[in-house]
Amino acid sequence: MKDKISIITANYNGLKYLEPLFNSLKNQTYQNFEIIFVDNNSSDGSVQFVEKKYPEIKVVQNKTNLGFAGGNNSALPYCDGEYVALINNDMVADPRWLEEMHNALIREKAAVVGAKILFYKPFVFLRFETNIFNP
Repeated sequence: MKDKISIITANYNGLKYLEPLFNSLKNQTYQNFEIIFVDNNSSDGSVQFVEKKYPEIKVVQNKTNLGFAGGNNSALPYCDGEYVALINNDMVADPRWLEEMHNALIREKAAVVGAKILFYKPFVFLRFETNIFNP
């Protein structure tokens, strides 16, 4: 059996991001993983949404906002995987994300790998105009 990977995502009032994230994780080509959702004391119904729509996801509820590092660290005791993957709650993973990360770990005999991050939506073009300053 392939190595199990524990995917941790920390959240603070990010309800609007969760469904795209979790749906992208469900569609991974590498399927030996678990998801641990860490909530940093959200008030937007994030925990209730995850518990209702994704009952297979482990939920860790913090009583205060521990931030990114503290939130991710609070999930470590709940991980059953041989590896841990961190993903922000506002990301969408390419279907081969986990498989390619695992392959790189094995191929390179690495302790840590990182993925390329691309913009989820196209750029918004902005135009700035100003008077030229001539001293």
